[in-house]
Order: sequence, then structure tokens, then C-alpha cells
Amino acid sequence: MTRASTPTGIRRIAMTEQRQRTDRGASAAEYALLAAGIAALIAGIVFLLGPHVSDLFGNTCDKVAGATHQGACT
Repeated sequence: MTRASTPTGIRRIAMTEQRQRTDRGASAAEYALLAAGIAALIAGIVFLLGPHVSDLFGNTCDKVAGATHQGACT
């Protein structure tokens, strides 16, 4: 008899297959948590830097409008 055909060998193969399926599910959950963390980080950065970037573009627009004598930006 080969080792896989013994009851212990069959159990070992079944346990290995089940562990692989369980690991696959764990990997998917880990990737989902990682994606959620990255999304939260991006949202925080946008929230914190948003007003500064808006002011930067507003100031640039005002300078260009003043230099070309076309009035204020909208």
C-alpha cells in the first residue's frame, strides 16, 4: 500500500486541502483589510490637504488673471 492510500495518508491529504482553502479565504480577508486601510489613509490625506491645495490653485488663478488683466477667477 502507498502512504496516501492509508487512512492516515488520506486524512493528511484532506487536512492539507482544507488548510489551503482556509488560507485562501484568510488571504482575501487580509487583502480587503489592506485595501480598506489604504482607502482610509487616502481619505485622511485628502481631508487634511484639500484646503491647502484649493488655496494654492486659487492663488495661482488670481495671479494669472491679474497678469493678463482678465479679472477675477470664478
